[in-house]
Amino acid sequence: MRPLWILCALLLPAGLASAAPPDGAGGAASSLGSGRQGAGPGVPGGGSSSTFAPGSTGAAPAWSTGAAPLLAPPGRVHQWPVPSRAGDLPTEPSGLAVDSTGSVYVVELGSDRIQKYTGLGRLLDRWGAPAGEPGAFRIPFGVAVGPDDSVYVTEVGGDGVRRLDSQGRELARWGKLGRGPGEFRDPFGVAVDLQGQVYVVDGWNCRVQKFTPGGRYLGEWGGWGTGRGKFQGPVGIATDGARTVYVADAATGLIQTFTLDGAFVSEWEVRAGDQRYRPYGLTLDRAGNVCVTDPYAAEVLRFTGDGVLLSRWSVGPPEPDHSPSPRFLNRGREIPPNPTRRPTGPVVPAEFKTPVAIAADPAGDLLVLDRGLSCVRRYRDP
Repeated sequence: MRPLWILCALLLPAGLASAAPPDGAGGAASSLGSGRQGAGPGVPGGGSSSTFAPGSTGAAPAWSTGAAPLLAPPGRVHQWPVPSRAGDLPTEPSGLAVDSTGSVYVVELGSDRIQKYTGLGRLLDRWGAPAGEPGAFRIPFGVAVGPDDSVYVTEVGGDGVRRLDSQGRELARWGKLGRGPGEFRDPFGVAVDLQGQVYVVDGWNCRVQKFTPGGRYLGEWGGWGTGRGKFQGPVGIATDGARTVYVADAATGLIQTFTLDGAFVSEWEVRAGDQRYRPYGLTLDRAGNVCVTDPYAAEVLRFTGDGVLLSRWSVGPPEPDHSPSPRFLNRGREIPPNPTRRPTGPVVPAEFKTPVAIAADPAGDLLVLDRGLSCVRRYRDP
């Protein structure tokens, strides 16, 4: 039986609580670098693609200056739907990545497939097959693109990772259910550095594992806990490619940073004033700033690498239909909303419903995948 925070990450109800330590997950030490131990603080799609003028009324996200001047958030310039198959259940998109040519990859855990689009939303390809056939995915979740444009996909249902080329041909596959090296229990986020080394968030085991592009195990760090370098609900991961790995913990509300070898560097809380957030999707923009999605609060925020808030958008009160659909309820019972959610700024329609993933393209635009609205939205800085 998966713990509550794992179900929350997959089904995305409106709340997430810190989980008890999963069996065998507590106390795992880094096998790559030394982490300092210490006390730490405890988704309507459909229609055709649309283009918006940056900053035009009704298209630009709302934002609040808060206690200090913030940068203006980027303006929405384009969007396209992530359609479901005819008669299918919602696709429940979960992962987003962009390659060096600007092609966009969207993972759909609800339909067990990957869709490849142009940067403006024209469908190029679909990867996947019916269950039990060669090429079939088993609840794919995260996706990342390497320096050679190889595509890496994590599979929660298969407890493993696949490496594909840009045409969807499988190059490598590794992983199985377990707690040992190279084994997984619900792999979520994935990231790739400039050397092609692969970093995978092993959700249930509350750790990060590192591999070569072909899947050879290189080491791990983390484990369940409250100290520095420990995790309680890790989901998103990103790297600047050269020095630093960032891990988003949706249970604790922290971003932790590590060297590429897993040594703890720093941690900071995702918050704006007295409002705390649950970081989920994670990417770095062209300037090296950290961009975070919180699907529970329906917001996207941008911080410096050391946690100084730069901008936030979609901070108005939610629209009437903002509450989770039945697909996002936990066994028919709605999880209470984020208690730290504080409507701020002008009363405007919310820009997002359930933003789960974010990625930067080669031109510097930011793309946000909204599971609740089943669409991808492109944003551009003023």
